[in-house]
Amino acid sequence: MGDAGNSAASRAWKGVNIAAPCGRRVFISVGRFVCIAFRFPDRTPGKIDREHKPCSGTGEQISAVSEPHQGGEEFTTMLEASISKRFPGITVEVEFSLENGILVLFGPSGSGKTTILNCISGLQNPDQGRVSLGEKLFFSSGESVNLPARRRRIGYVFQEYALFPHLTVRENALYGVRAGRGKGEGSRTEVRDVLEMLKIEHLHHRYPANLSGGEKQRVALARALMMEPELLLLDEPLSALDSANRRELRLELKQLQRSWNIPFLLVTHSREEMKALADEVLFMERGKRCGRLQALPDPVELGEAV
Repeated sequence: MGDAGNSAASRAWKGVNIAAPCGRRVFISVGRFVCIAFRFPDRTPGKIDREHKPCSGTGEQISAVSEPHQGGEEFTTMLEASISKRFPGITVEVEFSLENGILVLFGPSGSGKTTILNCISGLQNPDQGRVSLGEKLFFSSGESVNLPARRRRIGYVFQEYALFPHLTVRENALYGVRAGRGKGEGSRTEVRDVLEMLKIEHLHHRYPANLSGGEKQRVALARALMMEPELLLLDEPLSALDSANRRELRLELKQLQRSWNIPFLLVTHSREEMKALADEVLFMERGKRCGRLQALPDPVELGEAV
């Protein structure tokens, strides 16, 4: 069985990433480009990043190295997942938690990695289990809770990008943003800012047929980030790219996670991507967790990636 639910995830994209009320937007300099960070009113105020502090006005640019936020503690959001999902010939059963950083689900095709992402996002329902992010309960079979995908505030970047061919880059990035929160209304993320951050603003008028693989992937990331997610799921995000684009986007994904300060859950069966991106690794085989590492082993111990 291939990773279950890829096509279902693509069809259900419209239900993912619906924005909830958001807080103030500030800009921080990361590497070669400017990233956007957010403070949400329902969270304890804190450091946006170890090397950055909140600014005094909306949209005000701040220095690359500054003091921690005064008067609050750094916030963290814990993802906790216990999932059991049965398919013919295989049962996906896994339990894990993630406070921050990038957790890589690593294993061969068919080991249930994408199923885990779909169950967390709400595109599929576990047969049994519990999924929560911070104080927000997404799913509980014991408590009969199943929060709709549109209310989970989760970003999802699919393996095949799932871009709409009849929409421009800008329109794809804005797809799914809740009606009534129009162009730059209030403190919502500006689409131009996100496109500039991902270095595709100059392509805003183009259609997917006229984009390279790396550009399509950046559009998919822009669409997920426009929803100001509290968790970002990435399913084989670099698998269709050439080696040069893979190297560049690996660096950018690491920078994005550090600047946005939210958990990233990333699926891959590539040892190279795992080593480059992971803060922690959850090893999967035939639907089961077979190990978790915070420090990666020597490549020889991992064997060849499938």
